[in-house]
Amino acid sequence: GAAVTSRDSLRGRQRAEFHEARARNYRRQAGLLLERDSDADSASALLYESVKQCINAVANLHGTNPGTTGAKMNALRAISEQEPDDLNLVDNWNAATKLHVHADRGNLIGSEFAEMWQQAQDFIDAMLAIYERDE
Repeated sequence: GAAVTSRDSLRGRQRAEFHEARARNYRRQAGLLLERDSDADSASALLYESVKQCINAVANLHGTNPGTTGAKMNALRAISEQEPDDLNLVDNWNAATKLHVHADRGNLIGSEFAEMWQQAQDFIDAMLAIYERDE
């Protein structure tokens, strides 16, 4: 009954807080790696982890707990349908994914890397703003 629902809600909120904190930490660490070590591969992987943690945090607040990448994509689609189109959440998710996949292969020229890095940052900014609004 109601006790289970409120306990589940509390667990969802605790999960959301955990993912939100990880998202911020991964993002900070990614920036430091890129700045200090010029390590685009590791920085991109950490930034991608931050992006995924943002989806988890907002989804947890909304009562879901996506595990797989496919589930995260479904959660993101549901979130993006509730938000203004100019946030470009799905496009920026795709850019973050591309950044993660291609950075370790050295396939991105500097301007492509910078653009995708910025799109991933924009995604994180937007998702953290949604998180704070909905918290």
